[in-house]
Amino acid sequence: MTTPSTAPLSDGDRARRLDTAVDEEINHGGRRISRQPHHAVIAYGSGNILLHITFAVLTLFTCGLFAFPWIVWANTTRERHVTLHVDPYGNIIRTAQRS
Repeated sequence: MTTPSTAPLSDGDRARRLDTAVDEEINHGGRRISRQPHHAVIAYGSGNILLHITFAVLTLFTCGLFAFPWIVWANTTRERHVTLHVDPYGNIIRTAQRS
């Protein structure tokens, strides 16, 4: 977390602070959905395409029996979004939302 500042920062400094916060989120298992100059959206959760491909292959090899656990997993594992916003003073505001 950054130390609060009393003077407004330049756009470049704000972008660097946001980049650092986005890197921290990615290091904790998130993936970047969008990135704007002063905010970014990070997603956590079920969007892993490799797992879906693995479940598809398992479903084929088990003649459809693995489809039931796949459906349950897909419907119970939800994606969670985190919005990061950097204010003019360089403070990172993190808002978590479940989608």
